[in-house]
Amino acid sequence: MKTYRLAIDKHLRKAGMSNAELARRLGMSNGNLSTLKTRDTISLKTIAKLMDIFELEQMEELFEEIHIKQLKQN
Repeated sequence: MKTYRLAIDKHLRKAGMSNAELARRLGMSNGNLSTLKTRDTISLKTIAKLMDIFELEQMEELFEEIHIKQLKQN
């Protein structure tokens, strides 16, 4: 199974934007942005806002695949 996470930091670097600026544009605190980066779920409304802010054309651009080592089962 593939696992994905938000690639917010990658898009922040690419846009030359700070966490504080992104939080302001999303209408949330820096603490809530930090929480957003590690959440398992995200609303479609927030995805749409992030796509607009980062000028992305496809939702998939907002995510990156992560690889998690599977534990061996005895």
